[in-house]
Amino acid sequence: ANAGLPGFVGNPQPTQLPADGRANFAVPPEWAGRIYVGKTLNEDNSKIEGSWKGVGTGFFDVSLVDGYSVPITCSVGGKVILGCNKELFDQPCQGPDHALDDGAVCHNAAQSKDWGPPSAFFAPCAGAAYTFPKDDKATQGWATPETEISCCVGTSCPPSMIQGSFLKRSLGTAKAPSLMPLARRLAERLHSNS
Repeated sequence: ANAGLPGFVGNPQPTQLPADGRANFAVPPEWAGRIYVGKTLNEDNSKIEGSWKGVGTGFFDVSLVDGYSVPITCSVGGKVILGCNKELFDQPCQGPDHALDDGAVCHNAAQSKDWGPPSAFFAPCAGAAYTFPKDDKATQGWATPETEISCCVGTSCPPSMIQGSFLKRSLGTAKAPSLMPLARRLAERLHSNS
Protein backbone atom coordinates (compact mmCIF):
# COMPACT_ATOMS: atom_id res chain seq x y z
CA ALA A 1 0.00 0.00 0.00
CA ASN A 2 2.95 2.34 0.59
CA ALA A 3 5.07 1.25 -2.38
CA GLY A 4 6.67 4.19 -4.12
CA LEU A 5 5.89 6.66 -1.32
CA PRO A 6 8.67 8.49 0.53
CA GLY A 7 9.98 7.21 3.84
CA PHE A 8 11.14 9.00 6.97
CA VAL A 9 13.49 11.95 6.53
CA GLY A 10 17.03 10.84 7.43
CA ASN A 11 16.22 7.08 7.23
CA PRO A 12 16.11 6.40 11.01
CA GLN A 13 16.94 2.85 12.09
CA PRO A 14 15.45 0.70 14.87
CA THR A 15 16.72 1.82 18.24
CA GLN A 16 16.15 1.04 21.90
CA LEU A 17 15.10 3.97 24.07
CA PRO A 18 15.62 4.18 27.82
CA ALA A 19 12.65 4.96 30.09
CA ASP A 20 11.70 8.60 29.49
CA GLY A 21 13.77 8.52 26.27
CA ARG A 22 12.78 10.42 23.13
CA ALA A 23 12.95 9.81 19.41
CA ASN A 24 12.01 12.42 16.82
CA PHE A 25 10.84 11.59 13.32
CA ALA A 26 10.18 13.91 10.42
CA VAL A 27 8.14 12.74 7.47
CA PRO A 28 7.97 14.29 4.00
CA PRO A 29 4.87 15.24 2.00
CA GLU A 30 2.97 12.22 0.64
CA TRP A 31 4.28 9.99 3.47
CA ALA A 32 2.31 6.97 4.60
CA GLY A 33 3.63 4.36 6.96
CA ARG A 34 3.93 2.65 10.32
CA ILE A 35 6.18 2.94 13.34
CA TYR A 36 6.55 -0.35 15.20
CA VAL A 37 6.86 0.11 18.96
CA GLY A 38 7.87 -2.70 21.30
CA LYS A 39 10.66 -4.63 22.97
CA THR A 40 11.33 -6.72 19.84
CA LEU A 41 11.35 -6.11 16.08
CA ASN A 42 8.22 -8.25 15.61
CA GLU A 43 5.79 -6.92 12.99
CA ASP A 44 2.91 -7.74 15.38
CA ASN A 45 4.08 -4.99 17.78
CA SER A 46 1.82 -2.05 18.67
CA LYS A 47 2.04 0.57 15.91
CA ILE A 48 1.65 4.27 15.22
CA GLU A 49 0.28 4.67 11.69
CA GLY A 50 -0.08 7.75 9.53
CA SER A 51 -0.80 8.97 6.04
CA TRP A 52 -0.60 12.19 4.06
CA LYS A 53 -1.26 10.47 0.73
CA GLY A 54 -2.49 13.18 -1.62
CA VAL A 55 -4.45 15.21 0.94
CA GLY A 56 -3.75 18.35 2.95
CA THR A 57 -4.98 16.71 6.15
CA GLY A 58 -3.20 13.73 7.65
CA PHE A 59 -4.70 10.72 9.33
CA PHE A 60 -3.08 9.04 12.33
CA ASP A 61 -3.94 6.16 14.62
CA VAL A 62 -2.54 3.67 17.09
CA SER A 63 -2.99 0.14 15.75
CA LEU A 64 -3.23 -3.13 17.65
CA VAL A 65 -4.71 -4.94 14.62
CA ASP A 66 -1.67 -7.18 14.18
CA GLY A 67 -0.87 -7.44 17.87
CA TYR A 68 -0.03 -5.69 21.13
CA SER A 69 3.34 -5.04 22.74
CA VAL A 70 3.03 -1.74 24.64
CA PRO A 71 0.33 0.86 25.40
CA ILE A 72 0.55 4.05 23.30
CA THR A 73 -1.36 7.35 23.38
CA CYS A 74 -0.79 10.34 21.08
CA SER A 75 -1.46 14.03 21.57
CA VAL A 76 -1.51 17.31 19.67
CA GLY A 77 -1.03 20.56 21.55
CA GLY A 78 -1.07 18.74 24.90
CA LYS A 79 -4.49 17.16 24.24
CA VAL A 80 -4.42 13.35 24.11
CA ILE A 81 -6.64 12.42 21.19
CA LEU A 82 -5.97 8.79 20.33
CA GLY A 83 -4.49 5.53 21.55
CA CYS A 84 -4.88 3.50 24.71
CA ASN A 85 -2.80 3.57 27.90
CA LYS A 86 -4.11 0.26 29.30
CA GLU A 87 -1.69 -2.56 30.08
CA LEU A 88 -3.35 -5.40 28.22
CA PHE A 89 -0.82 -7.92 29.56
CA ASP A 90 -2.60 -7.65 32.94
CA GLN A 91 -4.78 -10.40 31.47
CA PRO A 92 -3.59 -13.57 29.71
CA CYS A 93 -2.93 -13.61 25.99
CA GLN A 94 -4.41 -17.00 25.09
CA GLY A 95 -6.77 -18.88 22.79
CA PRO A 96 -6.86 -17.58 19.23
CA ASP A 97 -4.78 -14.60 20.41
CA HIS A 98 -1.37 -16.03 21.21
CA ALA A 99 1.92 -14.84 22.64
CA LEU A 100 5.01 -14.33 20.47
CA ASP A 101 8.65 -13.47 21.25
CA ASP A 102 8.60 -15.05 24.73
CA GLY A 103 5.47 -13.13 25.70
CA ALA A 104 6.65 -9.69 24.51
CA VAL A 105 3.86 -9.55 21.88
CA CYS A 106 0.27 -10.79 21.81
CA HIS A 107 -0.83 -11.68 18.26
CA ASN A 108 -4.34 -10.40 17.45
CA ALA A 109 -6.55 -13.14 15.98
CA ALA A 110 -9.16 -10.51 14.94
CA GLN A 111 -6.82 -9.11 12.26
CA SER A 112 -8.76 -11.12 9.66
CA LYS A 113 -12.21 -10.04 10.95
CA ASP A 114 -12.94 -6.70 9.26
CA TRP A 115 -15.83 -5.75 11.55
CA GLY A 116 -14.57 -7.44 14.74
CA PRO A 117 -15.50 -7.79 17.43
CA PRO A 118 -12.26 -7.55 19.36
CA SER A 119 -11.28 -10.46 21.57
CA ALA A 120 -11.45 -10.05 25.35
CA PHE A 121 -7.70 -9.33 25.43
CA PHE A 122 -7.95 -6.37 22.99
CA ALA A 123 -11.46 -5.11 23.93
CA PRO A 124 -10.32 -2.58 26.59
CA CYS A 125 -8.67 -0.51 23.82
CA ALA A 126 -11.33 -0.88 21.09
CA GLY A 127 -12.38 2.46 19.59
CA ALA A 128 -9.30 4.25 20.94
CA ALA A 129 -6.76 2.10 19.09
CA TYR A 130 -7.48 -0.13 16.12
CA THR A 131 -8.27 -3.59 17.53
CA PHE A 132 -9.77 -4.99 14.30
CA PRO A 133 -9.43 -3.73 10.69
CA LYS A 134 -12.62 -1.59 10.56
CA ASP A 135 -12.34 -0.17 14.11
CA ASP A 136 -12.49 3.22 12.36
CA LYS A 137 -13.37 5.31 15.43
CA ALA A 138 -9.68 5.00 16.27
CA THR A 139 -8.55 7.13 13.29
CA GLN A 140 -8.15 10.86 13.66
CA GLY A 141 -7.99 13.14 10.60
CA TRP A 142 -6.80 16.38 12.17
CA ALA A 143 -3.15 16.76 11.32
CA THR A 144 -1.76 19.31 8.88
CA PRO A 145 1.77 19.27 7.43
CA GLU A 146 2.95 21.51 10.31
CA THR A 147 1.33 19.48 13.11
CA GLU A 148 3.61 18.06 15.78
CA ILE A 149 2.26 14.81 17.15
CA SER A 150 3.66 13.48 20.43
CA CYS A 151 3.15 9.85 21.36
CA CYS A 152 3.72 8.45 24.82
CA VAL A 153 4.47 4.79 25.50
CA GLY A 154 3.42 3.27 28.83
CA THR A 155 0.56 2.97 31.28
CA SER A 156 1.35 6.19 33.11
CA CYS A 157 0.66 8.15 29.90
CA PRO A 158 -2.57 10.14 30.03
CA PRO A 159 -5.58 8.32 28.51
CA SER A 160 -7.00 9.50 25.20
CA MET A 161 -10.30 11.32 25.12
CA ILE A 162 -11.84 8.45 23.13
CA GLN A 163 -10.47 5.65 25.31
CA GLY A 164 -13.29 3.44 26.54
CA SER A 165 -15.67 4.68 23.85
CA PHE A 166 -16.22 1.15 22.50
CA LEU A 167 -16.48 -0.71 25.78
CA LYS A 168 -16.68 0.87 29.22
CA ARG A 169 -13.90 -1.11 30.87
CA SER A 170 -10.92 0.11 32.83
CA LEU A 171 -7.59 -1.57 33.52
CA GLY A 172 -4.21 -0.09 34.24
CA THR A 173 -1.05 0.00 36.26
CA ALA A 174 1.56 2.68 36.81
CA LYS A 175 4.87 2.30 35.00
CA ALA A 176 7.39 4.90 33.88
CA PRO A 177 6.65 5.92 30.28
CA SER A 178 8.99 6.16 27.39
CA LEU A 179 8.21 9.12 25.16
CA MET A 180 8.23 8.87 21.42
CA PRO A 181 7.32 12.16 19.76
CA LEU A 182 6.42 12.01 16.12
CA ALA A 183 7.03 15.31 14.35
CA ARG A 184 6.16 16.09 10.78
CA ARG A 185 8.54 18.83 9.68
CA LEU A 186 10.32 19.75 6.53
CA ALA A 187 13.76 18.23 6.00
CA GLU A 188 15.41 21.67 6.24
CA ARG A 189 13.97 22.21 9.70
CA LEU A 190 15.16 18.78 10.85
CA HIS A 191 18.71 19.41 9.63
CA SER A 192 18.79 22.93 11.09
CA ASN A 193 18.17 21.45 14.55
CA SER A 194 21.02 18.93 14.20
